[in-house]
Amino acid sequence: MTKHGLTINDFSDINERRRLTEEYGDMNACYRGENADGEDVELHIAKTGIIFKTYQANGFLRVNTYAADGSAEGETFEGRWM
Repeated sequence: MTKHGLTINDFSDINERRRLTEEYGDMNACYRGENADGEDVELHIAKTGIIFKTYQANGFLRVNTYAADGSAEGETFEGRWM
């Protein structure tokens, strides 16, 4: 995914998530796009880590959190978005 100068090669790779935190963490920004399934996604990047929100086709909002080193911290669901 490439969006507003942000390029993501393989988000499932811990090193890629670490790179994003290191390169874009100072911007404390939110990036929006679509995943491979056509679902809307939001990527919030800060020096402390990443929050990845997926507005799933089934109507649920899935939130995945990652530490600054790229490791997965957790997954929650914030109810329905429809």
